[in-house]
Amino acid sequence: MGFLQIKKVTVNIGIKNEFKIVQFSDTHAISLNPRNGKKAIDVEKAWYDVRVDFANHFKEKITEKQMIPSAKCLHKLVNYANKSDADVVILCGDIIDYYSKYNYRLLEKETKRITKPYIFSCGNHESPASQYEKLFNQIEYGIYEFDNVKIISLDNSNNKFSQNQYEFLLTQLNSTKPIILVMHEPIVTRRNKKKMSVFDDYYTIKYDSNDKYSLQTIDLIYKNDIFKLILCGHVHGYHKSMFAKNRYQICSSSGLIGKVNKITVK
Repeated sequence: MGFLQIKKVTVNIGIKNEFKIVQFSDTHAISLNPRNGKKAIDVEKAWYDVRVDFANHFKEKITEKQMIPSAKCLHKLVNYANKSDADVVILCGDIIDYYSKYNYRLLEKETKRITKPYIFSCGNHESPASQYEKLFNQIEYGIYEFDNVKIISLDNSNNKFSQNQYEFLLTQLNSTKPIILVMHEPIVTRRNKKKMSVFDDYYTIKYDSNDKYSLQTIDLIYKNDIFKLILCGHVHGYHKSMFAKNRYQICSSSGLIGKVNKITVK
């Protein structure tokens, strides 16, 4: 087994022509440029143990080939995305482990290498999203049009949805194309509550949240069939659940151990 571990998934949302996605997240990449300081070295070392713990928890394969520097993990994932036949590359957050000038430069360098359309959703380790506005031209949400689908990226890296995001999604209910939502943290709805119970509150946003707009946003997504698929990360293990009838939420596992979702949407 090499570094990459490809999970092939097929999802039917009722489109005529297949649409292919490469999805990865949680590479927690750190620049080891000496100017990035001692923190970078200490955090990089810590993630060697953490990636093993997550892999063991989710019973996912990990060998010495996955025990490489985080920046190299990201580089290999981008190489794979470029060689794939994907229509879009989706990065579901925590691509770098924390904001610093040198980590930002690493993120900028690697995303600029992506030769296909790509979408970035800010993770909690990268938050706040405003730090990346210049790089990705979005903060709270981004919208991307393709021939047969529309993809909307939502920043929920602070464990909630905002009024602006809720009101923006309201404007999309009459979309002529099915919508794929991209975010970092997965949501819990009435439909997937039992299956998502394996994750504690840190890893999810729940339909009975005390936050007004988070509750309304999740309810909106749950009730409206235009939202066909949710892609997310954060949990560090592959997880698929039905957030509404015949509509799926797919969490990517950790890019630190080479996990990539290759999703065919039909």
